[in-house]
Amino acid sequence: MRSSRVFSTKVVALLLSIIFIATPVSYAANSQEIEALRRELKAIQQKLDALEESKEEDYDELDDRLGKVELHSATDKISFSVDFRTRADSIHYQDIRVAPQSLINSLLAVSGDLSTVRSAMAGPFPSPEKYDLNNDIIYTNKFNLNMKGKVNPSLNFMGRISAYKVFGDSTGVQYYAGSPGGDVALDGNSASLPHGDALHLDRFYFIYKDSLKDIPVSFSLGRRPSTDGMGLEYAEYDVEGGSAVATIINWQFDGASLSFNLEEATEVQGASLKFCYGVGYENGWGNSGALSSSS
Repeated sequence: MRSSRVFSTKVVALLLSIIFIATPVSYAANSQEIEALRRELKAIQQKLDALEESKEEDYDELDDRLGKVELHSATDKISFSVDFRTRADSIHYQDIRVAPQSLINSLLAVSGDLSTVRSAMAGPFPSPEKYDLNNDIIYTNKFNLNMKGKVNPSLNFMGRISAYKVFGDSTGVQYYAGSPGGDVALDGNSASLPHGDALHLDRFYFIYKDSLKDIPVSFSLGRRPSTDGMGLEYAEYDVEGGSAVATIINWQFDGASLSFNLEEATEVQGASLKFCYGVGYENGWGNSGALSSSS
């Protein structure tokens, strides 16, 4: 491309010189005009050479820039983005009712005898104790590292690593206040509730897309995008909402899904069929029960 441009400018200059030399004899007699034309032609040639040199530099710069972009797109398969939020809340509860400590102590004392436990649970029960809870200000930090990758036209990767921390709390130890889903540290709420200062795997999955007799099919495997779903993503300012409705499922779990897009086959907008499988709790790994034998 560059050599052809240089050649074209030289051809133009040569043609101009031939035109001026091939003028009628009447003009050739005027040597001053011919000399002026030659000087003008030389100036034009110098301008063309300078323009060509400038274009060569621009081409080299553009080639370097495009080369870097092509190298980046060829080697970097994962793109990252960050969400960060600092929040301040003022929490006040009145008349929180809990079981009296005397009842708790009596149940703990007879916990080895089921018949005694049943009789204690039969009542009569003492009146519940009440207390107020006031936390004028509590600060939290929430951090999400989002990941996206396109392995090939049919295979995509999505992931998110999260940290959710209360100011001044790094223990990750919670107490039970009556809600297993909110107070006990489980696999399903590790990234949804404040848990010390550790990073947690919120979602990490692959999606494979293909077609089966003109029906689009997708298969996904990994840690499911089942938190901050429809409705909650706006309250949480979450740009990567989950797939489930938040009022039904807001719980992390590992599993798989198989989806069939039936819009074209049924001519019904949004029609699809989806099968899901997940494991929400596993207690057969990492404890001494795996080493016990009933034989």
